[in-house]
Amino acid sequence: MNQQTPPVVGRPEPGRHRAVLIDLDGTLVDTLSEIAAAANAMLENAGRPALSQRAVAEVVGEGASVLVARLVGADGVAEWLPVYLAHYRRLNGASATLYPLAVEGLDAMRAAGRVIACVTNKPRELVGPLFDALHIADRFDCIVGGGDTVDRKPLPGPLLLACERLGVEPAQCVMIGDSKNDALAAVATGCVSLTVPYGYPGSSGVDDLPQGLLERGLTRAIVPDLLAAARWIDAADDVD
Repeated sequence: MNQQTPPVVGRPEPGRHRAVLIDLDGTLVDTLSEIAAAANAMLENAGRPALSQRAVAEVVGEGASVLVARLVGADGVAEWLPVYLAHYRRLNGASATLYPLAVEGLDAMRAAGRVIACVTNKPRELVGPLFDALHIADRFDCIVGGGDTVDRKPLPGPLLLACERLGVEPAQCVMIGDSKNDALAAVATGCVSLTVPYGYPGSSGVDDLPQGLLERGLTRAIVPDLLAAARWIDAADDVD
C-alpha cells in the first residue's frame, strides 16, 4: 500500500471468514455513467428534464424499480421501468469501469481460499452481460441480483440466499459495500460489514456516510479498496 492510499479505519476482530459478499454498483464497478445515461434517456422519453450524474447517484442503491419511482413517481413505474431497462441494456458495459485494485482484491480473496458472491440490487439480467464485458465473471462463485429474492438490500434476503448458495453460515461472511443499504443488510444477516469510502452512499445525510456508519456501529471498518478489504479479512483471521 503506497503513501497515497488512505489507511484502513477500524480494527480487525477474531473470526474465520470463509466467504466474501460484494456489492456491485459503487463498490466493485463504477456504473454511474451508464445508470445516468439510461435514466436521462428515459426522462427524455417522458418529457422530463435531464439530471446530473450526482443527482442520479443519490437515488441509486435499492434497485431499478425504486430508482424509476424516485425519478418519475411511484405511479409511473409500470410504464417507465421497461423503458429504463431497455435503455440500460443498450448501454450496459459500454462505459462501466472497475474500481482501482478491484481485480487484485478479488484475486487475493480467492488465493486465500475464500468463496465470493456478488450481491446486488441491480436487475439480475444486467449483471451477467456486465461481468462478461469486464471479464470478471470467473472470479465469482455466485451472483444474487435484483429479482432473485423478494427482498432487496437493506433487507437480509439477498445475503441469506448468497450464503445458502455458497454453503456458508452468515457469521462466516464479510459483506463489502458502499452504502447504508449494504451495512444494514449485513447487520440484519449477521455478517461482518466493511464499507468503501467511494461509490454512491445516497443523500440521507452524514450519519449514513462511511464514517457515520462506522461511528454508529453499522460497519466494522472503512477500507479504501477491495485489496485493502482482502488484507483486513486476512488480518482478522490471524488474530488469536
